[in-house]
Amino acid sequence: MNNEEQYNFHYQTFYPSHPIDVDNYLKKIKLKQNKEIHLQIINPKFIVSEKQILVSIYHTLKAFKQNRNKARDIGTEFLLRISGQKQISSALEIYGINETSEMVMIIAFGGEKEENKEEVENFMQQLNLSDDKLIEIKFPILSIKDLSLKYQCEEDILVIEKRVLEEIASSTIL
Repeated sequence: MNNEEQYNFHYQTFYPSHPIDVDNYLKKIKLKQNKEIHLQIINPKFIVSEKQILVSIYHTLKAFKQNRNKARDIGTEFLLRISGQKQISSALEIYGINETSEMVMIIAFGGEKEENKEEVENFMQQLNLSDDKLIEIKFPILSIKDLSLKYQCEEDILVIEKRVLEEIASSTIL
């Protein structure tokens, strides 16, 4: 992956009010979409590192550039890539949000760093979230033990990250 700086992204994680109105979130994302900056909303609990996000964005944009995308829209393609899955339904089971999600991440990519940040901030304002709902997170969110069980590998963050990146890479094979 060359020129990593061209794959800028920004994200914000927050505690949602329950029950989550998933349809409302998705409608707001669809209204905010533009050709340059792409928004996606996900459950971040299985994200191992920012590198996982970066590699997922890289493979998403590359798939669309080469007309090898599996999904019709970039947000869904990103969901497939970050999950390492080949089926949208499987990706949604892992990274999709639902009415009971404990935390939610909004991620913007495709623009310059500041543009992505502005898109996330605008979206957060649309949701009328107070600052006490915002979360500063550090990856991984889940314990090493839980992640090793999920990814079926040893309890070592480097091994887990390698496994996740391998899943992303293997999901790009047609």
